[in-house]
Amino acid sequence: MSGALHVTSTKAFLAALRYGNGSYHMPRLMLGVSTLLAVERGRVVSTEQLIDWLYGDDLDGGPVFARECVAVAVLRLRARGVPIKSHGWAGYSYEPAA
Repeated sequence: MSGALHVTSTKAFLAALRYGNGSYHMPRLMLGVSTLLAVERGRVVSTEQLIDWLYGDDLDGGPVFARECVAVAVLRLRARGVPIKSHGWAGYSYEPAA
């Protein structure tokens, strides 16, 4: 993993995740996906990297449908306005507007 987040991109990222009442509560899976994509801002993160980030400490390696779990988390983050770009089978990237 690399790089620190820029303040402006962090503010925009958190604003996209925030509920109407100002809280940031979200499921563990969405938080994990959003965190790794934000840290790797502008870079493509493969689905396998996301699965390893989320379930690497699990003895069984995570759920059988881990790829689908990641896809659902991405869809839910996009529904909140988080600018996640799909790169086909290569993975996803977080690309905020400049």
